[in-house]
Parts: sequence; structure tokens; C-alpha cells
Amino acid sequence: MNIQWMREDDVFEYPDPATYRVRIWTPPVIENYSWAVDEYEVTDVQDVRDALSWAENEAAGRPMEFFVKWFETQITSKFEFISTPQMTKLFGLAPKED
Repeated sequence: MNIQWMREDDVFEYPDPATYRVRIWTPPVIENYSWAVDEYEVTDVQDVRDALSWAENEAAGRPMEFFVKWFETQITSKFEFISTPQMTKLFGLAPKED
């Protein structure tokens, strides 16, 4: 673990509310079949704790992955803006296939 002190003005907060992506995995009901996955986008929550609480309750002990979704914006040579969605995993693991 690496921890560094940062100045308080090194933080930029986006005005848009955060969007979270949740993947909840369900084990196969028939041997040698694949795991099933349900994906959800969680928005309009007070903070990340609320979104994570919902995800953990919905997963009910099943494997879960929890991401924050954000957009990377680039400017082309013709001064056009291109926004590409990105996700960063904050919590969880996908199940291991046998």
C-alpha cells in the first residue's frame, strides 16, 4: 500500500452525479454451464455507500463487481469533442470458472 499526503486543492469534483455499474453473478444451474451475469446502472444516489449497500443487498451473497462510470473527453483536430465511457472497478471480483 502506498499513501501520499495531497493538497486539498488537488481534487476536482464533477458537477454531474456519479454513475455506478454493478455486475451480479449467478452460478450455473446445470453443471458445466457458464455463470450468468446481470448488469445494473445505479444513479441518483446520495453517495457511493448507498449504491454499494443496494448492490450488496441485491447480490445476496453472490459474487459482485462494483464500478464507477466516468467519461474521458478528447478534442479532435477539427475541435470536436468525443466522450468515451470508461469504468474503474472499485470493489469485488468476477467468479472463477472451473
